[in-house]
Amino acid sequence: MASGVKNYYQIAKCFRDEDLRADRQPEFTQIDMEMAFADAGDVREVVEKVVINIWRDTRELPLYKAVDDTQLTELKATESFPRLTYKEALFKYGIDKPDLRYTHTFIDLTEFTSEVKGNSKFPIFEVCILRDLKNKCSGKIPSEIFSDLEYRDRKPVVVEIRSTEDWTDAFAPLVRFDPTRLEELKLKLHLQEGDVIAGSTRAEFPYENPTPLGKFRQIAIKELPEQYRRALVDGNGTLIEKPLEDVFVASWVVDFPLFSPSEQESADKSGYPTYDESKIVSTHHPFTMVHLDDFDQLFTNPLEVRGEHYDLVINGVEVGGGSRRVHHPELQRYIFKSILGIEDPDILFGHLLQAFATGCPPHAGLAIGFDRMCAMLLGITSIRDVIAFPKNQAGVDAVVNSPSKVTQQALGNYHIKVAKE
Repeated sequence: MASGVKNYYQIAKCFRDEDLRADRQPEFTQIDMEMAFADAGDVREVVEKVVINIWRDTRELPLYKAVDDTQLTELKATESFPRLTYKEALFKYGIDKPDLRYTHTFIDLTEFTSEVKGNSKFPIFEVCILRDLKNKCSGKIPSEIFSDLEYRDRKPVVVEIRSTEDWTDAFAPLVRFDPTRLEELKLKLHLQEGDVIAGSTRAEFPYENPTPLGKFRQIAIKELPEQYRRALVDGNGTLIEKPLEDVFVASWVVDFPLFSPSEQESADKSGYPTYDESKIVSTHHPFTMVHLDDFDQLFTNPLEVRGEHYDLVINGVEVGGGSRRVHHPELQRYIFKSILGIEDPDILFGHLLQAFATGCPPHAGLAIGFDRMCAMLLGITSIRDVIAFPKNQAGVDAVVNSPSKVTQQALGNYHIKVAKE
């Protein structure tokens, strides 16, 4: 951008030092783009056209959008993808990449409580209900719904409704319900025998991602993939029948916090995460532009600032992510030094700050995870199955046994001497 190239698009090999999972590899491929004199809307418009055409040309399938909590309809080629804010995603679904093929949403019941127990920094009590689950499962509810092993730290209280009278007692470890509003609460939820209700607490602004209830929702989707699906409808509201593997629901997630408090190692056996608000880290990366509506708060309360980051989420998978970038050298230096605590940013990022100082234009970009997208299009859960020479769980390419030790002879050929520590 600084050199005067207005737009660039490339298929790029990337290397990243992170834990290995089914959807992560230390070496992967991206469809990468940067656009000068562009904002988030310009980038999203380009990406939407690319993605719609990829799905149409490779699978002969449309993408869908959620029109409410129960229905999906086809995204037209001329339509913009729907947008969820980070707050909406965490409040309704407990995660910043929700799978919108399903109807599960959360109900905030804090107003019906007289006390939320456990941790005062997690004062919101919310529930997720799987209605008529026992009948939908022919009397056998998956044990994973209740298993402690499925949760990393905090687990929600999960209750099978066997009686509509005494289910509130099960949540006594988390909350005390207001006795004067119990009947109102029961009428609101209208629970029946055979339902399952999960309840948990969260912070008012959750950095915990997924929340315990968000993890419960993920487990319910995994174990009950054909239950609780949103209905597919055409433009006239007529129901459409389609197998799950042919339904792809797209959405942007926007308005992420620009910064987050550092999560600490906690000896708290209750599983509540602890954060050090005096140590701030970038939620995504330190080059994301501050949301201009929040600019003044950058200097007084940076944790309240939103960033101009945007993630493309399809079926609960982050297919791509990008942002409008900082392009002003003094703003970037302030973020490095005064917010992130990088003592001498010129050592690490001097080349970047110098490029900005030459008059780098405002710019924005995004990268699509090519391997993830290919795996999704093929209905495969692991990206290793779409990579020619993938790394195993130990980070090793088993075909060529790489990485491996370099022989002394090979080092000698290049006049390299390895010094002992």
